[in-house]
Amino acid sequence: MKFKIPRFDSFYYPDVMVTCDPTDDAKYFRERPTVVFEVLSPETERTDTREKRYAYDTVEALKVYVLVAQDRTEAIIYRRTPEGAWSIETLQGLNATLRLPEIAVEIPFARLYERTAIAASV
Repeated sequence: MKFKIPRFDSFYYPDVMVTCDPTDDAKYFRERPTVVFEVLSPETERTDTREKRYAYDTVEALKVYVLVAQDRTEAIIYRRTPEGAWSIETLQGLNATLRLPEIAVEIPFARLYERTAIAASV
């Protein structure tokens, strides 16, 4: 599913997005997701942390942008404050838990990284 950025009339393919707005129901894209996840790789990290981050900032409905590392147990969470600014939180280690009250979800890193080479090596 594509994520349409109306301000730039462009599209991105996030790894995961959660839309809570029932009117955001176009057949091939979403414009108002609440949470977007990107899995970072050496090839995509620069695009995910700069270009997409800038574009996603223009979508007021987006409340959380989560960047999940694939080569280490780490996630960077950008969360929109009530004033419209972004707070940044970094979680690390298999004992961490990703908490997303915006969508009533908690994901332990042990679960997020299970069946990966990283979890197996710890």
